[in-house]
Amino acid sequence: MEAWDILVIGDGPAALRSAAVSAKNGAKTLLISPAALGSGGSTALDGLATPIQEMNNRGHREDTIKSGYFLCDQDIVTFKTNMAIDEMNHLEKAGVVFSRDAKGLPLTKKGIGHSSPRVVDAGDASVRDVQQVLEEQCMKHGVVRRGDQLPVLLASTKQKVDGVITLDMVNGRFIAIQTKAIIIADGGFEGIFNGNSIGFGMDLAMQAGLPLRNMEFIGRTPFGVADTKLTLSSNMLGYGADLCDEAGNELVADNLVELCQVISDTSGAVVDCRDMGDDKVWWQSAFRTVKSSTGVDMNRYTIGLENRVNQTLGGIATDEFGRAVIGSWSRWFT
Repeated sequence: MEAWDILVIGDGPAALRSAAVSAKNGAKTLLISPAALGSGGSTALDGLATPIQEMNNRGHREDTIKSGYFLCDQDIVTFKTNMAIDEMNHLEKAGVVFSRDAKGLPLTKKGIGHSSPRVVDAGDASVRDVQQVLEEQCMKHGVVRRGDQLPVLLASTKQKVDGVITLDMVNGRFIAIQTKAIIIADGGFEGIFNGNSIGFGMDLAMQAGLPLRNMEFIGRTPFGVADTKLTLSSNMLGYGADLCDEAGNELVADNLVELCQVISDTSGAVVDCRDMGDDKVWWQSAFRTVKSSTGVDMNRYTIGLENRVNQTLGGIATDEFGRAVIGSWSRWFT
């Protein structure tokens, strides 16, 4: 039987970052993914919110709480927004090329739901660059990564993790893996709606007796390209694109939920990227992808949009450090 200190399930930014940090701190780390390695999803599609142009994280914290309709745990929001600048610095030093302003600093844009410019990105390369850089960090620190490994059972004793049983979908064998801790970072069940892969971690947790919380909260984006499976980044609006109806009237809202409602109430919402100027260079890959899928050249024409599920928000209840909570905040499934 294999034995590891840390087992990470997933292959997106959260999983790769967790695995790299674990290995960097001396833990013998294995990362497994039910899908092929490198298919980490589109978590980084809209870049990273970080208050680098502000005195502190107060505005970021308050905007997050307000956009969450005051349902977020405010202590955890404070903890996470405090970490945002450090996480951006790590990605930048590791090799992510964020777009820059005239001073050479990462260029901040005002994202949907933000009261100040604080969203940084690498244009349409955000997903690819973040995935590639974090994969390199895993290799640098000696993380072992395996694709096509389906986790089927979490082994535990008295709410303490002993290991996991996985199905090797290449060889058709079941493999028992002993581990001291498991990090579940493979996403939610949004794949049910958009046809992509789904996370199996929540199923493992349910089998082990952990309750799932807030499963009714489902995030949507109004930037799904109509009649395709493509989803554009909302950050295009910060680069000069316009969201409008068929008559050319601009569509605006205070947050993403309200914007999705506006799109639903509008007949024929479109995004107009014709006046983005020199900033188009950051989105040429997205333009080419849309043209190859729909035949529409976004340099010359608008493209129709629709609301689409892009992530699910509920799942395993955790504290601010990601520890699975059992019943009360002082008890964890370890």
